[in-house]
Order: sequence, then C-alpha cells, then structure tokens
Amino acid sequence: MNAPQPVVDLSANLARVGRLTRRWSGEALDPEGCLRFVKGDPEALPIYFCSVGEPIFNGLIEALGGRCDLVGMRSLRWILPDSEINGPVAEFMADHYARHLHRAFGDRPCIVGGNCAASGLAYRVAAKLVELGVPVERLVALEAEYRFPFPGHVRHIYGIGGENYNPFEWADGGALENILARWSHAYGSVDWIEIEGEHGEFSRPENAPALAEAILRPVEPGSAALSTPKPSAPLDLRWSMTVIRPDHVILDAYGPADRTGLAMLPVWRTSDGRLARVNDDGWLRIAPQTGAWTCRVTRPDRPGPWTLHPVLCRAGEGPVQWPVAEIPGFEVD
Repeated sequence: MNAPQPVVDLSANLARVGRLTRRWSGEALDPEGCLRFVKGDPEALPIYFCSVGEPIFNGLIEALGGRCDLVGMRSLRWILPDSEINGPVAEFMADHYARHLHRAFGDRPCIVGGNCAASGLAYRVAAKLVELGVPVERLVALEAEYRFPFPGHVRHIYGIGGENYNPFEWADGGALENILARWSHAYGSVDWIEIEGEHGEFSRPENAPALAEAILRPVEPGSAALSTPKPSAPLDLRWSMTVIRPDHVILDAYGPADRTGLAMLPVWRTSDGRLARVNDDGWLRIAPQTGAWTCRVTRPDRPGPWTLHPVLCRAGEGPVQWPVAEIPGFEVD
C-alpha cells in the first residue's frame, strides 16, 4: 500500500475528507459534506468538535442527547502523512471550517474542541472564529496540549489510566508544576478535568457521557480556572537573536523592570502565515525576576524560512498580542 502523498490544494483535501464524512450522521453544512451538523437545543452553547474519526462524533451525539447543537469536523489524520497535517493544509482546512461555521451560526458564543491529533486543527478553527468576531467560550483539548497562546479559556480533559497522555499521572511534582505554569501563562484562563477512560476509548457508551459532561461543565469562578482575561498594555521589550544552527536559536531579551509573572511564547510562522508549535518544553519561557533574560528557542523541524515572534504575556492575562496578527519577528533560514 502506497503512503499518502501531501496535497496542499484545498479542494483535493476537502474531497478526501468528504468521501469519509458524507457517511457521518447529521446535515452537511458545506457542499463537500465535511462539516456535519446534528441539531439540538438552540439556546445552549453549540459544540464544534474536530476529531480523528467518526466514533467519537457518534459517541458525543448519543451522550449529548440533543442538549445542544453539535458540529463534527474531521482532521486530516490518516489521510495525509503526519508531517503534513499541521502545515499549510491545516490552515486551509481551518479557514474552510470556520467560514462555514460562521455562515451557519453567526456570532453565537460556542465551544470548540478537538481530540489528540485533531487538536491542532481545533486550535486553528478557534483562532479563526475569534478573528471573525465569534466568542469562543472555551477551547477544549481531549488528551492533548495546545502549545500556542490562546487569549480565552482552555479546558484540558484527560482519561484516568491514560498514563502516556495524562500529565497528572506521568509527571512528577516538579514537571507538573512547570506544565501548570505554562498553561497559566499561555492561556487567558485554564482548567482541567479527569474522566474515566483510556486513550482511544472515549467514544464507548460507558465513557462518552463523562466526556460530554466534561465539555459542557461551566467554568466555575474561584476554581482552578483563572479569572477572565483582561487587556494588558504592550510591554517594552528589547531583544536580539543569535542563530547557532538552524534548530538552535538564542534569544536575549531586556526589560521591562517588573518581570513578575512575565513569560515569552516563541511563536514561529512561515512566510505564508501558518503557525508551528515548538515540540519540546521550550514552547514557553518564564522570565527571571532580575537580570537579562536569555533563553534557547528550538526551531520547528521543518524546512524554512521561519519567522520567530516573541509573544509576551503575564500569568492570568493571556497573551498580550494575538499570534496571527502582524508583529515584528526574526527570520531564520
């Protein structure tokens, strides 16, 4: 069997996805049949969920039982090579999904979510909806981590027993503390829920109800979630960059004087505007209290050139600058 070949052309990928999703439940929201809509209570927050396949969508349909509108969207996993699914094709697919969601639902507040390898697509759909003026009440990650800044609320859902995916099971005290610190800086607010089920089993009848409840559960004031993000004034930061080798970049930053709770997210973008997450723990750097701030930043392991955008944020406030906006950066060949 030949390996799938990368196809950047949107129409080709929509046709590939549509051949699979046209068998899914629900009404098609686009001509290709890639977005599947199952009607529920129009007064409730709709859920737009990106998945790797059909089972989890069917599980949510049954578990939600019409309590809210549900739209299923398939990722490109198993259709294209893994090295391609978070490249330009993801940007094009997310733009297609977001435009049709906006056309169907307007500016209704919503929940956007994704599981595992579909989480990168879910992030991009949420970002594009925010750009269109749609209030994304929360961005849900099922056994995944969004390694991009997000100015709204992010909810992480993990399965009990999923030791390879659940940091509350595999991380020791120090590692878990670093993970929670990254979340508190990278997102406007954050919470997390553990439910029964192991990775790949959340569509089962015994697990899907808990997943649905975890997605629907309102954000509780005063819980582990931080407060609603508030605007923050731009921070005065001077920086320089030294390229040691293509995958090793040294960023030197100076100021402001008050660094309390300040962090930098190294957002990488290509010339065509797509984002790439940093795959190691260096996707967020917390500033020291005093002195110059120097950190190593890993470049994405893909052909360049890339532009590095140091996105600044303080804990609990979310990123100061939205990462898809035009901001100064450093180009690395």
